[in-house]
Amino acid sequence: MGLLGSTRRRDSVFTAVGFSNWKKAREKFGSHQKSKSHEFATWKLMHALQNQKREAALEQQRKVRQAIPTLCLNKLISSIRFLIHRGHTFQTHESIEESLFELLKFLGQDNDVFKYWLMTNQNFTSHEIQHEIIGLMSNEITSLITREVNQGSMYYSIILDSIQNSESHQLSLFLRYLDSDMHPQEEFIGFLDPMEDTGTSAANLILDILDRHSLPIDLLRGISFEGSSVTSSSYMESQTLLKQKQPLARFVHCGAPCGNFLARNASHTSPILQQAVYSVNNLCKLFSKTSKLKFLFAEVTSNVPSHTRILRSSNWYVNLALINTVIQHYGLIIDGLKEMQAHAGVSGVKAHALLLEFIDGNTIVSLLIVRAVLESLNILNINFDDQNRLMLNTLKKIKMVKEILTRVRQEAPVVDFLRQAEDFVTKLNLSPLSIPQPTLCSQNTEAAQSQIAVTKEDYFKTEYFRMIDAIVSQLDNQFFQQGFMEYCILEDVLLCAGKGESDNVIEQKLGVLSKYPEFNVRMLKVQLEMFAHKNSYSSLSEAVGLYKSVSPEVKEFFNELGKFLKLLLIIPVSTMENDQICGPFQRLKTLLKFTTTETRSNDVAICYVNETRLDSLCLETIAHNFVHGS
Repeated sequence: MGLLGSTRRRDSVFTAVGFSNWKKAREKFGSHQKSKSHEFATWKLMHALQNQKREAALEQQRKVRQAIPTLCLNKLISSIRFLIHRGHTFQTHESIEESLFELLKFLGQDNDVFKYWLMTNQNFTSHEIQHEIIGLMSNEITSLITREVNQGSMYYSIILDSIQNSESHQLSLFLRYLDSDMHPQEEFIGFLDPMEDTGTSAANLILDILDRHSLPIDLLRGISFEGSSVTSSSYMESQTLLKQKQPLARFVHCGAPCGNFLARNASHTSPILQQAVYSVNNLCKLFSKTSKLKFLFAEVTSNVPSHTRILRSSNWYVNLALINTVIQHYGLIIDGLKEMQAHAGVSGVKAHALLLEFIDGNTIVSLLIVRAVLESLNILNINFDDQNRLMLNTLKKIKMVKEILTRVRQEAPVVDFLRQAEDFVTKLNLSPLSIPQPTLCSQNTEAAQSQIAVTKEDYFKTEYFRMIDAIVSQLDNQFFQQGFMEYCILEDVLLCAGKGESDNVIEQKLGVLSKYPEFNVRMLKVQLEMFAHKNSYSSLSEAVGLYKSVSPEVKEFFNELGKFLKLLLIIPVSTMENDQICGPFQRLKTLLKFTTTETRSNDVAICYVNETRLDSLCLETIAHNFVHGS
């Protein structure tokens, strides 16, 4: 035990050399028992055992004393997690602190020990402590996500969206990666605040985030921006700088073209059309809160399905069915607004403002124009029976829509719109049609001043043409670009092999992969032919399902094919249909503005959106990190 150390009071026979005189053992043992060395050793051993018992007792007391604060701290952390689930952490600091304290008091009703701890440690309910705990939860969630990307996914992509508010310009950042079962996962990892509203600043911030989370740029294979910002010069600059760092990352538009959102974005080019479209959306929200009138829109405003929690309600209701409903029940809507404006409160004020919009004859003309455009775009919301070549079907839809828009871009429809609008004005006693006066705040003031319309026909024809041209431009910029076209080529390679088409065609299209160092294109061609010879498939999902069903030994034989399928899966092109919003970043686009400037908003958003991961967090780990400041 090393208790004697280097002391002289030690008998080498009994401590080092060993006893061997067994004939005189009793005599020698007796004399040694009376010796000073034995007495000293016995004394040292007794004190050592007593010290061990004393230390054990102190350790036991320490554990008992720590058990109560540990239990209370776990209750505190679980309460904060509950508030995140309920969305209370989006409120002001004072209401957060009050909500947390009231919840903890409720939990301590039947626990005197916890109640005493709470009353003597009220500083633990302050917003600083809460922010620190939420930050620890957020960091743990982000670490779990990036760990999965680094350990389980061969490639990953990034998806970004712009959030513009009155004080700052933010980006929401998502990672797209493959799980162990080759299912694409898109995870929100936070908001970014570029120092400057430039593409360079945004690109440098993105690269810094990837480096901070140890995400190798070499494995980045896809870059996607939200559709409305894809044509922005700053985002084009970001794309260029990111592709300089990683030329193998394909830039694509994330989102299947949806007629409703195309019409909404295109209406921004015309103030009068934009006002009409947003008035319908606000009307729908207002009527949905009244039991008397919500039946009008009940069947055409179904909520958009979502796999990720939204930060607040941000549904866009306007679609062809809703516009038709508004036009068909225009008189009933005006009567309802007249009745609602007599109500006290916010609803009465909103109803009065909307009534002024809808009794204006120009509104009904604008709605007729928007309805005609939505009818032309309706093919984008129709499912093709053949879903086997989804991206090629997307291009097919877009080409058909462009042809339709070219045909309807004529003066004759505008004349018909005005005739129908005059009938509404006469029947419902609306304000007469007129040419709106350009305002200083209009986004198109210079264009309005340079092309002053002489007649109503000229004015509405210009707005009608402007909206159609904006839609065509959006389709060209978002889908007829290199990244998306190259993806369609790669998808077509897989499908051509599945249908046994010409080897020359496959070999020529596989040339797109020649710049990828991890691919052996010649071997991939051979494996594609062998895989297609043994299996019949007509879509990417079918090919992936067949690949996953084979044994690990066979997968090893088709290693190049496996990498090829993973590349197709990781690039964030959309497979969403109709009014579904592609990409989880869309569900965060309308983050409450009064929280975006606060430091805790990023941590709260990560915890709130990643609800499942928040539930699975180990509270003991969070408590340990909180206590030790890690």
